[in-house]
Amino acid sequence: MKPTIINLIIFGIEKTGTQVIQQIITQKNDGIDIRIPAIVNDTVVFYENIEKPNSWDAFFDKSNKKYEVADIIARTAQMGLENLIAVDTTHTQHTVEQYPQLLQHHFDIISVNDAYSQLPETQLIYHVIKKTSIETGFTQNQSPEITAAAIVQRILKISHNKRHK
Repeated sequence: MKPTIINLIIFGIEKTGTQVIQQIITQKNDGIDIRIPAIVNDTVVFYENIEKPNSWDAFFDKSNKKYEVADIIARTAQMGLENLIAVDTTHTQHTVEQYPQLLQHHFDIISVNDAYSQLPETQLIYHVIKKTSIETGFTQNQSPEITAAAIVQRILKISHNKRHK
């Protein structure tokens, strides 16, 4: 049986984001191939180099504006990526504001972003989740290592659910 490919878009590459990337790269899972086609940090998006797995090329926005999630969504569609999971390890309101758009494009979301509970979009997010049956997990923020391990466990849970659909 061919492995199920899971594609992670990681928002935030500081301590927790880096820990998630390291754990995913070293993780071996039977029947599941977890890839990281994009890593996002404020104005820089790093896209995986197709010729060199686990190697990313930076795309800088010269205007110094925040990334546009629509560009990331368009790129994943152009590449034909499925089983998309957005992993938010940031603490920025900007990233949380992108959740409805990600959910509408069938991304699962795993987040440790505290700004989530403070936004009025919360009601909209719950509506979109209900409508599309997307599993979303929000993990309490602890040390980067513990938080990353919890995120990876959530990724694996979602991955196994997708594999057995």
